[in-house]
Amino acid sequence: MLYQAQKIEVSFNFSRLLPTHDTTQVNYDNFRATFDQVGNTVVLAAEDYDVFAPENYPHWLKLQKRLEKIEGVESVLSPINAFTLKRNDSLKKLEVVRMNPELRKPDLA
Repeated sequence: MLYQAQKIEVSFNFSRLLPTHDTTQVNYDNFRATFDQVGNTVVLAAEDYDVFAPENYPHWLKLQKRLEKIEGVESVLSPINAFTLKRNDSLKKLEVVRMNPELRKPDLA
């Protein structure tokens, strides 16, 4: 028995709780494939078709500020400061642009 103990290995993988074909599991697997390291990332999702509606911005800003105050949180990406990539054909490169350039955080405070 003691001889077999030499072959013990530690795994930091979580047990699979969902079937491999479940949409949540598929989305998670795609996320891991895209971003590789997920051990230090927390993703909160909200199912709301009006996520970018101006009347929701004060609520998102409040949540963002609360999350930023948590010890260990380095950054928070929310609809308030979301960005996208835009193709610049004249420069032949992608540019990072705000999704809502008219939105300014101080206006919401």
